[in-house]
Order: sequence, then C-alpha cells, then structure tokens
Amino acid sequence: GSPTNTLLAALSPDACLTVAELATASGMENRAVVKAAAALITRGLAARAEIGCFTLTDEGLVFRAAGQEITSGPMGALTQSYRHRRRPGLQDRLWAALRIKGKASIPELLELAGTGEEKGNSVHKYTAALTKAGYLRELRRVAGTAPTSNGFKRYALIRDTGPEAPQLRTRSHCVYDPNTGEVFSLAGGAA
Repeated sequence: GSPTNTLLAALSPDACLTVAELATASGMENRAVVKAAAALITRGLAARAEIGCFTLTDEGLVFRAAGQEITSGPMGALTQSYRHRRRPGLQDRLWAALRIKGKASIPELLELAGTGEEKGNSVHKYTAALTKAGYLRELRRVAGTAPTSNGFKRYALIRDTGPEAPQLRTRSHCVYDPNTGEVFSLAGGAA
C-alpha cells in the first residue's frame, strides 16, 4: 500500500510513538514517516501529541477498523489551507440561514445573515440564481410594512445538497455547488 496506509497501520491509539519507532515498525525511512504522518494529521486520522511523537485519533481508529484505505488526492498543507481558504461570505451566511429556516423572506434572510438593507440587491441576485438552479422555490409574497409595498418574496429551500453554499458566479453566469461538484448554467434557456 501507500506510505500513508502503511503508517496508519503502525500507529497506536494508546501510545505516542516517535518517528524512529514508527520507522522501525513500518519499515519506512524517517523522512517518509514524517510526510505520511502530516498527511494523516491533515485528514484528522492522526495527531501530533508532542514534537516528533504521533498517535492515532478516534477517527483514525474507526477508519482503520473499517478497513478503509487512503487513496491519493490532495494531502498535507494544501488540503488544510484549502479547507480554511476564506472567511464565510454573504452567500455562505445566506445558505446557512436558508438551511436553518427552510422558508424565509428577503428581510428575514438579511436579518439572519447579519447584513443590512444595503446588501438587499446581492440577496435578490443570489436567491434568484438559486431559484433558477432548482434549490429554492418562490412562495406567495408576504405583506410588506410600508403602505406602498407590494410585499416581500418568500422562498422555500427544496434542494439542500450540503453545508457548503452553492456559489453564484456572475462572470460565468452559473451556480457552482461545492457539495456535489455540479454547475448550473443561468444563461438564457436550457443549460
């Protein structure tokens, strides 16, 4: 198997093993042990209990007990920095609010996303895009407070694909869903 899987097999949930001990147990070079340990830590399967000393996490124990293997893919620092790549933006907060509420009007979404009226236009664009992409369904309007108001649009979340907010990409006129990898074209007519 890969060095990462070899190291996963050598780690212990009860003892903190040094690089030298792991190298002996796995038959790997010290440098390979350090690299494989970093990959396991990134995936949450191992932990660095102290400098140069590694242990298996509960997740690692479950993963190993299930006989799962780590396949290639992003490892090390890349995955870590990508996972925490940016602060949650307006779309992330709106998506979280929609997932919590299920149904909401634009003013409710603005309130839940902790955003003032000035972001109303962005909220309208995002909800319109999600409606077109099949995530939201427009419901009957609710009465507005001003006498001249024609009410507020309300939306129901009908397609919850996961915790990551589908991203409206205005330049390419599409919605990208990081949960499924799907891209929905918003350009006129059929995609």
